[in-house]
Amino acid sequence: MDSRIYSSNMQVAKVFSNIQKKLASNLENISYKSVLEKEIDTFSEKSSEDMTIEEYKAYIWDRIDSFPFSPTRPYDDETIKISEKCFERMKEDFEYEEKMMNIIKEGRMYPNPYYGSGLDSGGVYWILEFDGGEGCKSQGFSKNFGGSKETASDRFDKESDGGFWSSKRLLKKKMQAEIEEIIHKKREMIQEINEEIALTREIKIKQSIMENAPELPITGVPAKYLLAGLPSLPTVSV
Repeated sequence: MDSRIYSSNMQVAKVFSNIQKKLASNLENISYKSVLEKEIDTFSEKSSEDMTIEEYKAYIWDRIDSFPFSPTRPYDDETIKISEKCFERMKEDFEYEEKMMNIIKEGRMYPNPYYGSGLDSGGVYWILEFDGGEGCKSQGFSKNFGGSKETASDRFDKESDGGFWSSKRLLKKKMQAEIEEIIHKKREMIQEINEEIALTREIKIKQSIMENAPELPITGVPAKYLLAGLPSLPTVSV
């Protein structure tokens, strides 16, 4: 079975790199919009087997980020740790990928039985570790663990070290900065491409004008220089 996905922002640079190459190789009778649409169509559905490991990680990160928490768990925080072995196995085995993703998805939707009862501790910290086995190792503790919120938060941050995804947005802030940089570069690339197209069109217009220009008589040259190249006229005796 194959995994089909929409391209994430992390693939934008590759898309526009392909566009620039195609524009450079074929600048005649080309529509920038048509090239862009074709490239997006190519990337809109892509098998996980055809992705690089970094593209696949970006895809998994987007999937995890799309899973909502139960409305009864508005204060919970979670860190997901995924080993390289697990990434490789998910990448090659779609059913295994779905199994691991469902563990996360279903776990987030599990209701908090104490929500709204006054017994809720103000949320729980969760750490899930996927090592490539059939399930995951998990631990959870109250946000007041150890007698204070600071103690619990410090423990969660320590346990989260090396995590792939975190609802505390520590990792997301870094990735968002990377995404914004890609978008900025994409905009610069679009501007460069448009300038390249405009320049090419201008050159082609000028070339066309020169190629289709009529032969014009030479003017401004003294007659003696023009006649110098003619053969001598015969002398006529009267």
